[in-house]
Amino acid sequence: MNFRIQPDRIDNSAIYSGEVQVFAASTPSLALGRYAWEKIVKSLDDSDPRTVRYRLSNDEFFSRFSIPRRELGRDSAALRLTRSWLHSLGCPDRTLFDRPRLRAVQSGGHHIPEALPAYGIHRDTWYANPQAQVNHWLALHDTPTEEMFGFFLRHWERPIANTSHTFDYHEWNQTGGFQAYQRVRPSEQRHPIPTEDPGPCTRTGLPEGHFLRFSAAHLHGTLPHDTGFTRYSLEVRTVDPEDVANGFGAPNLDNRSKGDMTGDLLRLGDE
Repeated sequence: MNFRIQPDRIDNSAIYSGEVQVFAASTPSLALGRYAWEKIVKSLDDSDPRTVRYRLSNDEFFSRFSIPRRELGRDSAALRLTRSWLHSLGCPDRTLFDRPRLRAVQSGGHHIPEALPAYGIHRDTWYANPQAQVNHWLALHDTPTEEMFGFFLRHWERPIANTSHTFDYHEWNQTGGFQAYQRVRPSEQRHPIPTEDPGPCTRTGLPEGHFLRFSAAHLHGTLPHDTGFTRYSLEVRTVDPEDVANGFGAPNLDNRSKGDMTGDLLRLGDE
């Protein structure tokens, strides 16, 4: 259970055993990241999205950033670049993947009530994601350690008390799903969270175009930062259906969520 820098090959079995893989920027990862960045710049109407929080109100930022978040998953060029990136990693055509998701974490954002659910520590499996899911987290700019999210590695082999039993994927989609753009009061959120202290976390900074691969079963989460800059990232999740069929994947220690999100995924080979 560790960070592994620049593995020489894609190895999902290592991911299922708790490895967090750190990859250097590649031509496909940079191409996708820079395409997404252009979308952000255009929607924010600002040449420096990292410092835009000083020129826009929170509501105005949220409204403008929702545009590239919503459009990127429907954009044929973005999907083509996503497929190119995943193919470059050796993912077979049978691989299922979700549409790319943009994220923004503002400096001091943890003081904004509407943003608090984004800081919830979680396993993605608590959201009805399969144990065989692999997450890809792409840095859209040079990202220092203090702006990164963290992994709570001691809980790879140790369960943690949580509220995943309250999560139902069908109900979640009925209220907007993962890409909901409307403001939602914190009391209305149904994000699964730990009900005990997760302990210390581990994180690492990434240059532009570098990316992480890790299991959906890793306990992780966005952490507060006050660097003065907004952090932007892009995420893509993949599932090998053969691994699911054969029962391969990370161990399920404490996930009690309901439903199955794989029906919403795209197939890599279906250009």
